[in-house]
Amino acid sequence: MCRPSASYDSRHRQQQTVLGLGLSGFLILSLLGVVPVAVSATPTTGGRAARLPNIILVLTDDLDDRLNSSDLALNATLAYFKKHGTIFENAFATTPVCCPSRSSMLSGLYAHNHKALTNTDDCNGAHWKEHIEAKTIGVRMQRAGYYTAYVGKYLNNLNTTRVPPGWDSWYVQHGNSKYYNFTMLRGSSTHDQPGEITETTKVNGSKRVSYFTSVIQKEALRLLNEAAKPETGVRKPLFAIFSLPAAHGKCDPEPQYARKFANVKAPRTPNFNIRGGDKHWIMGFRETLSTSEIKLIDFMYRRRLQTLLSVDDFNAKLFSRLRRNNLKNTNVFFTSDHGFHLGQFSQIRGKNQPYEEDIRVPFYAVGPGIPKKGR
Repeated sequence: MCRPSASYDSRHRQQQTVLGLGLSGFLILSLLGVVPVAVSATPTTGGRAARLPNIILVLTDDLDDRLNSSDLALNATLAYFKKHGTIFENAFATTPVCCPSRSSMLSGLYAHNHKALTNTDDCNGAHWKEHIEAKTIGVRMQRAGYYTAYVGKYLNNLNTTRVPPGWDSWYVQHGNSKYYNFTMLRGSSTHDQPGEITETTKVNGSKRVSYFTSVIQKEALRLLNEAAKPETGVRKPLFAIFSLPAAHGKCDPEPQYARKFANVKAPRTPNFNIRGGDKHWIMGFRETLSTSEIKLIDFMYRRRLQTLLSVDDFNAKLFSRLRRNNLKNTNVFFTSDHGFHLGQFSQIRGKNQPYEEDIRVPFYAVGPGIPKKGR
């Protein structure tokens, strides 16, 4: 859902918009004239397809908007969006849980409608496959004349032998957000039926090339190279989701970043280490944090930042490749599936709660149809 803040006016529309349904926000923004993309049930061909912009979503995992992680670890990312695009001030996840939120992003539906309510059995479950999958953003963009690609983490604990409909290129991790020693699944599908997994690759080792973010980066750059090549007839525009693992636990950093932020501590926000007795009943179980728990929180915060340095590298290389390939007609969006808490209301770590740290997400946008508003 989009709703203006109390201070909303037309001059600050891009900065004050409250975004709730993730990828469906693209369609809302297009109605506002921010993103010039047509999404219809009728395939787009000819010159019109060539004029449609490329659209890229860089999706992170558990990235907070209230604990200063972006300011500390995403320097190149923030600098680029501030200079060339817009930093949205008010962006929210519909549900601060991975699979329900990602399912809403893909479908434009709230969790009670797509029925992926947890990260386990109903995530990518029977109802999703039978009633929702054929209506996701991939299907709609493919029908609109886009070459569609999904790379990285799909839905939690993925275990499948099929490719969901709507993805010309589908290259995802089997299971859930492992930074090292994982299996990648490759395949493709059409908008009207699922496809088959055509390649299964085990990625082992502890070198940089074996790091999950690096594997996604290699595939992303390959797709951008393909998007820049003229083909027989009219080249299709690219719609791609690059879904990165950071800063999801267990937060294994690349070796070169493992000692960064050695003295950094988690922010002591006004609601840090206080009892949430005036909140819903779950919050009343926790008393204040122990010294050892606070040390653990600081350690986890540093590890999250270390993994985000690889995200910053990813974005820097993404923008560099867009420039090198002269892909000027490209809109890029950056966000997270939800936020994260570390010590707020004496909760050690996690999401799931209906409070600012968990529901707020970063949301940045840049491209030819997006005003350069900065923050």
